Amino acid sequence: MDFKALKTFHAIVELGGFQRAAEALQYAQSTVTIQIQKLESDLGVKLFARYGKRIQLTEEGRLLSLETGSLLNSIDDIRKLLETAGAGYAGRVRIAANEPSASIRLPSIIADFCVKRPNVQLSLEVGGTDIVAAKVEAGTADFGICSPIPSQTNLVYEHLFEERFVLLMSSQNPLTDQQFVTLNDLSAQRMLMKERTCHYRTMIE
Repeated sequence: MDFKALKTFHAIVELGGFQRAAEALQYAQSTVTIQIQKLESDLGVKLFARYGKRIQLTEEGRLLSLETGSLLNSIDDIRKLLETAGAGYAGRVRIAANEPSASIRLPSIIADFCVKRPNVQLSLEVGGTDIVAAKVEAGTADFGICSPIPSQTNLVYEHLFEERFVLLMSSQNPLTDQQFVTLNDLSAQRMLMKERTCHYRTMIE
């Protein structure tokens, strides 16, 4: 179904004639006639009954006229939505991120983004590097923030920032009196670490 022909049909009904519709749409009257003929051919029905110079909606035309207003408004809404999406002001952004980026680095960025792009639907899913990479590769996330990913994936990894590893210990631990702590110093200590699947633990080990 041709959108222009549907718009022309709506104009004829609203304005009460082919000539008035042609003037409002700045078409030649022959163009209006051709569009309506094409619309009738596409739908397989007659939309207007012609009585000399007078026209009247058929029952099929009347039923179509009841729907065209809302249909044309919906098409206009879709067009506006696509235009704003193309400009970055509508649409959907899906982010996957690991910790601590998800809870420390992203909240202020996301808050600022939502203020500037209120019509963009934004979602954030938190998981380990493997999960983040898998979601981006599967297309269920648009981009991810995580540790370095295996080189055999089909993803492109860009270095954004560096995380610092810090050693936390009780103030009662004798190592706190040392200016420097070496790996040998830690060999006799009981360590609390992340799970074995965590990339941070892999880097530490």
